[in-house]
Amino acid sequence: MMDCESIPGYDIQRDADGYYFDEKVAQHAVDFFPQYLAHPEGEGIVGTPFELLPWEEAIVANVFGWLDKDTHRRRYRQVFVYVPRKNGKTVLAAGIALYTLFQHGYEGSRIYFAASETDQAGQAYSYARYMVENNEWMDEHVTLWKRAMVFDDNEGNFGSLKVLSSEAGSKHGLNPLVAIIDELHAHKSGDLTEALRTGVASRKQPLVIYLTTADYERSSICNDQHDYACKVRDGIVRDPAFLPVIYEASKQADWTDPDVWARVNPSLGHAVQLEYMRDQCEEAKIRPSYEGTFRRLHLNTRTEQAERWLRMEQWDACSGQTPDLEGKPCFAGLDFGDTEDLTALSLYFPETHDALMWCWVPSETVFLRQRRGHGDYYTWMQEELMLAIEGARIDERKLAADVVKILAKYDVRGMAVDRIYVGAATCRILNEDHGYEPYAHGQGYVSMAAPTRRLEELVVGRELKHGGNPVLRWMAANAIVKIDEAGNKKPDKAKSSEKIDGLVALIMAIGMCQAAEPPTTSVYETEGLMVL
Repeated sequence: MMDCESIPGYDIQRDADGYYFDEKVAQHAVDFFPQYLAHPEGEGIVGTPFELLPWEEAIVANVFGWLDKDTHRRRYRQVFVYVPRKNGKTVLAAGIALYTLFQHGYEGSRIYFAASETDQAGQAYSYARYMVENNEWMDEHVTLWKRAMVFDDNEGNFGSLKVLSSEAGSKHGLNPLVAIIDELHAHKSGDLTEALRTGVASRKQPLVIYLTTADYERSSICNDQHDYACKVRDGIVRDPAFLPVIYEASKQADWTDPDVWARVNPSLGHAVQLEYMRDQCEEAKIRPSYEGTFRRLHLNTRTEQAERWLRMEQWDACSGQTPDLEGKPCFAGLDFGDTEDLTALSLYFPETHDALMWCWVPSETVFLRQRRGHGDYYTWMQEELMLAIEGARIDERKLAADVVKILAKYDVRGMAVDRIYVGAATCRILNEDHGYEPYAHGQGYVSMAAPTRRLEELVVGRELKHGGNPVLRWMAANAIVKIDEAGNKKPDKAKSSEKIDGLVALIMAIGMCQAAEPPTTSVYETEGLMVL
């Protein structure tokens, strides 16, 4: 007996007036999977019959089994599948696509796999292609191309399955029977979704399936769809043609609890292994910045894009007496604040992973800063951990003189500066008068992600040696990182609780070091022969 009621939190019968459930039709769809399809991936199951898990069976049975009492057409026209990563939602969607292609070819099926990037859409197609090639009957009746297949049984039933992405311009004018939109959280706009959703209007039995894990807290097509699906699930909005399949943990849930993992990962023990979840959870306990990633990707909890970064017990474990580094090779990072703000210089010594930091503040702003309680400025200035420059603004000539005096003690191999300050007076003096040519270092993910990750690795691995500098410690405690869809991180000054200039300067110094490192492989190994 099929379990068709197990859609989390959703009462299927609530809006069922005018519809009926045909168990024979539903069973036909469910049986198609093990009879015709083989698992395209998964340790120990590749090539074996595609037996649906209970949550998968519930989706397939409800999508195809609920029919309109008058027209006998499918009830559900939109399906929102919101499930954590690695639960097999894309493989399931590939199977649904093949069922509609081979069983509903009488409509001249046009089926599309769509995603924000061609490679992601192509992943779903590769699963479908594997299944077709491993079934003799399907393989005989289909013509395969790299990103498309055409079905024709020579009895008047035909259709096609193709790959789309938002990269390739306008998709208006399409007439899909089925559109499967993968990784909705990665879509930069709703253009592709809207083009496909409106494109099915002329079809008698259209089906749009949205697949996604949780997005960040932001305005996005994914969050709009999720919010709507929640309203349908909770009965706030009546939409009997919309099936909301939502597996998620609340923000208040204990993210370390295996029972929570099991509740929101319906493929746990199958596509998702318990050991993997434990490993990911332990990593999140060690690395605060990964906690949000774990909760978003594996518990489907919508999180902020900015997350607290470093654990102070790990930072403190990197303290210790700083050795004599005079004359040692190093890389510099110079982070300018506004002329009324902090400016910081950090040095990174790659041979020993030592870090040194100096910062400057306009003397006339110190009282206000101290009164706000955001740092012990007076003590730091007395101990010469923070250098004051007379006035209400940073005197760039005085700053340049101080920086030159510091750099002269070390073998500086390169100096990174935020690219918008490369033309500042301090940089011109350092370059033209003293030979320190500034390297324009970007502040986006492309430039900051790798050195940010490297600094985190050094702290977690207790390899960094910062000498217990209390100002740098204060900045490390303030630091918040912003995370993009791919999990890349960079420091976020706007979201950080207070100043992080010295830490940003250290990240740029590490970035300068990485830029100076020779490649580990030859370009000919990766790119082949090039003709200029």
